[in-house]
Amino acid sequence: MLFGALPADTVLVANAAGETNLRLHLMVADNQDFECPALNAWESGNYTITGDNGTVTPKEWGSGVAVMTKGVSENGITDYSIEIKGTIAGMQILDVQTSKENAGRYLADVWDKAMAAFTDENPTELYATYDAESNTYTWYTDKDCTEKLQLAKPANFTVHFLDKEDWGYALVNAWGTGLTVSDTNGTGNKPESWGEGTLDKLVEEAPEEQPNE
Repeated sequence: MLFGALPADTVLVANAAGETNLRLHLMVADNQDFECPALNAWESGNYTITGDNGTVTPKEWGSGVAVMTKGVSENGITDYSIEIKGTIAGMQILDVQTSKENAGRYLADVWDKAMAAFTDENPTELYATYDAESNTYTWYTDKDCTEKLQLAKPANFTVHFLDKEDWGYALVNAWGTGLTVSDTNGTGNKPESWGEGTLDKLVEEAPEEQPNE
C-alpha cells in the first residue's frame, strides 16, 4: 500500500513504501535430484539480484537466469540461496539441467503476494520446499519449514494530519490492491500538474478547547 497527503496545487509530500527485500532459500532433499537451481524474475519496476553464483541460460531461452548459491547440507537437505530486491511482479525457481543441454524444469511460479510486505533494510529470510507431484513450492518463515508464509491481515487505520502551514484543505492520495478510503470530507480537485480529476479530502476537525487558567 502507498499513502500520501498533499494540499491542493502542490506535489506529494509523504509516501510510505519500500522495495521488497528478500533472501530466498530453496531446501532441496537429496532424493529430489536438483542439478542447478536458479531464479527467474520479472519486475513491475526494477530489481537487483545478489548472492548468486553467476548465470546460466536454459535451452531455447533468450536470456540467462541467476544460479542459486549452494550452501550447507544437513540431514539430507541442501540449502540453496539467493537475494533479490526491488519492485517484483513475479518469480520462478527452476532447475537448469546443464547435463541435458540446459533444459529447464520445475518452472512453478513462486511469487507470493505476502512477500511484498518485506521491505526492511536487511533482507527477510524465506524458505521454500518443492513438491514434484503438484509442481508447487511452499514458503516458510523459518529454516525448519514449520511456519508457513501467510498474507498479512488487512490494515485498518485512521490517519490524522496536523496542518501547521495553513494548507487550506488536505487531500489524500492512496493506492493499493483492495484499498478503500472512507469517512472523508468529500473530494477536491487534483493539483493542476496531475491532470483532471479529484481526490478525497481529509475531514477538518475543530481544535480542542484549552482550559482556562
